[in-house]
Formats: sequence, structure tokens, C-alpha cells
Amino acid sequence: MTGTVILIIGLSLMRVAAGWIVDGSTEGAPPINVAFAFCTLLLIVLIHRAEGETVGPRHQGDTASRIRKATESAHSRRAGFAHPGTCQRPTRSGGSA
Repeated sequence: MTGTVILIIGLSLMRVAAGWIVDGSTEGAPPINVAFAFCTLLLIVLIHRAEGETVGPRHQGDTASRIRKATESAHSRRAGFAHPGTCQRPTRSGGSA
């Protein structure tokens, strides 16, 4: 859902960006504006590629595993287990369960 919203916002801003490039001219875009637009695009692509090593599906998997562990831990505490992920009940007198 979030990706769709970002896509729609980005597509709606394309018209604004194109208007800034041509700067209201009917004869075409001034070369300096095209150069600025190209440099901006290049900078965004380079930043995206540099962050590609640390952002992406691998991080999403890490987030999912952290959420799963936290959920299992919460369920274990509610069930009264001594340690999350084990089936040992806590003892009151120091003996084994």
C-alpha cells in the first residue's frame, strides 16, 4: 500500500519536474536546465545504488525475524515459561521442573 502511494505521488510530480526543466519555454528546454535535471537523476541513482547494499529484502527479513522473536517471547512470558522458546516452567523453590 505504501509503495502505491509513493508511486502515485512520484508520477504526479513528474509534470512539475518537466515544467521546471522547460522553464515555460515553447521552444524547448534550455541546455543548463537539462544538465541540472540529468545531474539530479544521476545523483539519485548513485545514492540508491550505494544504499542498495544495506537496504532491501535482506533487511526486511531481519525485521521479520525480530518481530517473530519478539512475538514468541511475549507468548512464552504469558504462558509462564522460564525462557522464551523453551518448555521449562519456572520453579519456585530452586528445584527442577
